[in-house]
Amino acid sequence: VPAIVPMQRPAGLASLFEYPRFAELDQMLKEWRGNLVRADDMKHLWKPEHSFTAFGGLEHRHFIMRIRYFCLYAYSVPLVHILHFANRPSFFGQDTTTLSSTISSLAATDSIENSAIREMLSSAFSDLLNDGILAYDIVDESWNICLEAVHDIIAFIDRNSDIPLDRCDQVMPFCLFTSMTVLIRQIRRCRKDIETRREKHSREGLHKAYAELSKNVTALNRLWAMLKGLDLIWRTDSMELLLRTMRIEEVSNTADLISDLSL
Repeated sequence: VPAIVPMQRPAGLASLFEYPRFAELDQMLKEWRGNLVRADDMKHLWKPEHSFTAFGGLEHRHFIMRIRYFCLYAYSVPLVHILHFANRPSFFGQDTTTLSSTISSLAATDSIENSAIREMLSSAFSDLLNDGILAYDIVDESWNICLEAVHDIIAFIDRNSDIPLDRCDQVMPFCLFTSMTVLIRQIRRCRKDIETRREKHSREGLHKAYAELSKNVTALNRLWAMLKGLDLIWRTDSMELLLRTMRIEEVSNTADLISDLSL
């Protein structure tokens, strides 16, 4: 297990990727994820429908093992997020007034409701993680890694659609939750980008921005439906309440998206 080491951000350091220990941890996490046996690679070992009727049989044991590997991969997603949520100037208390106007305005808008959200988060997570869940100043390289992990887990779930999510352990709600916090912020970024382009009457890159917005709204609605579907088993009502406080239903409103696309 890697030792816990103090991290200091020297003046002028633009990204934690310039910090050797951070780059090492990122590489270790990539290698661990890459070396995991993929649950979808184990499909050929049995017929899934038999796994529910042949309790104690070989097919059942194979299916249980496959679920364990499924859960291990799900564990890796919030680990990626937690690591990369730290790659931001505000993590080290640096002045963020030099951030782009888009990020600054998003952070200012969210600050109105952040006190309530932080109070709810504090009962479950540390203050540093809470800051990361709400931050908009995450370095682009890390932010893109967080987004990639979200869309990767959605594709992973699709490839293993014969595994009911309620057969997984409590990591699944946490995996969905951190992923949705990433998508909520990305959608807000997209909407702000589109708004800025419209104000400047610039059509350059507008189609790409709409495509990114549509992609992430679709992903957010899918994960939101999955999380609500887990409530009966894992009591995800507190997570649902927290996400509603983050205005998930407003952010993921497809009617607003269609209206935007028509303009």
